Amino acid sequence: MRPSASRLAAARPLVTLGALSYLVLAVAVVTFTTDVVLALVAVLFAAFALVNAVVMTADVTARFVAAGE
Repeated sequence: MRPSASRLAAARPLVTLGALSYLVLAVAVVTFTTDVVLALVAVLFAAFALVNAVVMTADVTARFVAAGE
């Protein structure tokens, strides 16, 4: 039996919330400023995404990768 996507997302709600917050923040930046501002702060978005990915990768490795690999 394969776990559903919603069950996997619910396993680490902070990672899911982090990804959702990037989307909301990007929409807010474009709505209240211009897309040029979003392009200028793209480095910060990439840094935050990298931090979020490290947490997600550690969780996936701990739950789905065998100990000897």
